[in-house]
Amino acid sequence: MIKPSSKPWPRSMLPKPRPVDWGIGMTVCVVGMEHLGGLIIAASDMMVSTGDMATDWAAIKFASVGKRWHAMFAGGDLSPVTSILGKATEALAGKPENLEDVVNAMTSAYASARNRKAEQLYLTPLGLTLDSFRKERRLLGPTAFANLINAVQGEVLDLMFLVYGFDEKKLPHIFGVRSPGYETIYDQVGFWAIGCGETAALGSLFNAGHNMFEDGPSTLYRMCEAKFVAESVPAVGEQTIVQVVRSDGSSEGLGPGDIEPMKDIWKAHRRIEIPADGKKLAANYLKP
Repeated sequence: MIKPSSKPWPRSMLPKPRPVDWGIGMTVCVVGMEHLGGLIIAASDMMVSTGDMATDWAAIKFASVGKRWHAMFAGGDLSPVTSILGKATEALAGKPENLEDVVNAMTSAYASARNRKAEQLYLTPLGLTLDSFRKERRLLGPTAFANLINAVQGEVLDLMFLVYGFDEKKLPHIFGVRSPGYETIYDQVGFWAIGCGETAALGSLFNAGHNMFEDGPSTLYRMCEAKFVAESVPAVGEQTIVQVVRSDGSSEGLGPGDIEPMKDIWKAHRRIEIPADGKKLAANYLKP
């Protein structure tokens, strides 16, 4: 079950990652926009893990939503992904696919999947549906009704989405969706990450002072760098795949073979030497 962090906002908005059976949560997904040039660049690992085994090169965690939008996903429950994305895409048919359209489609599809899970777990064994449950309050009695409603309301999907794309005016957007079905917009930040490597990835981006007004090559490097840093989390895979989305709706992928030379460059420059005057000052502090 997803439990909110006790740390201050925005950490309080993000669920705690945990080891999971499917292992799709044992991952990192990071995305950033290059606002002026009309690019969105997303990066992810490819690892899938169980409690006993793990394999890299196993999963592609990108999917399309509608005609111009895409999503990455992380969490412990893989099963609703196809249904949620399918319903969201269906809801977008014939619409301009602006930010509001896509947010509503994704949150509605997510909430529907969560409600269906709660219904199947707690109500179907009693021969009830969500609609009939509300009508049977008197027959159930106050205690049974209260216990059931607490269970239904407290049920979550251990699943998060990071959604990104361009609206009809070719403006880039990034938002997240999580249980019970609410969105968090990241347009003002211009980047975000999900998965168990999210803290390391976000720390890399914030520490680098990255912002949406960097040029395309810088954005691509920073997204890869954030993913590489997240590999310090044992459950994040070493292979990296990248998706580049353009404002005209086209997209292209970069595989592990494309990204490996960039990783070699990052490894060669990742260590920041201690300034000589900084080390001298630290030595003065440590004198008896």
